[in-house]
Amino acid sequence: MDKNFAIGTIVAAVAFVVLGWLGSQVNFGEQVAMNAGGLIGVLFQGAFLTLVFGWRGVGSAQDGAKVGALVGALMSLGGMGAEIGAAVMPAVEALVHTGIVGGVLGVVASRSAGSG
Repeated sequence: MDKNFAIGTIVAAVAFVVLGWLGSQVNFGEQVAMNAGGLIGVLFQGAFLTLVFGWRGVGSAQDGAKVGALVGALMSLGGMGAEIGAAVMPAVEALVHTGIVGGVLGVVASRSAGSG
C-alpha cells in the first residue's frame, strides 16, 4: 500500500461519514459510537473507491464525480437484485453520495499528481 492509496482511503471514508451526517441519515456521534465494524465498513468503501480511481487514472474533480457516480449506481443496483423497483431512491442516493466523494477524491488525486 502506498501513501496516496492510504490518503485516498481516509479522505473517502471521512467524506462518506460527513455526507451521511449531512444527509441526516447518521448522526456523527452515533457513527463514531456505532461500532468498529461500521467504521471498518466505511474504510472499505473508501479503499474500494480509491482502488477503482487508481485503475481509471482519475485526476480531476469532474472525472472523479463521473466515476464515483457510476460506481455508486452499479454497486447499489447490484445489491438490490429482484427488489429493484421498490428501491430507486437508495440507488439515486448512492449515485449522488459516491459522485460527491468521487469529486473529492479527484481533487486529492490532482493535487498529489501536481506535487509529486
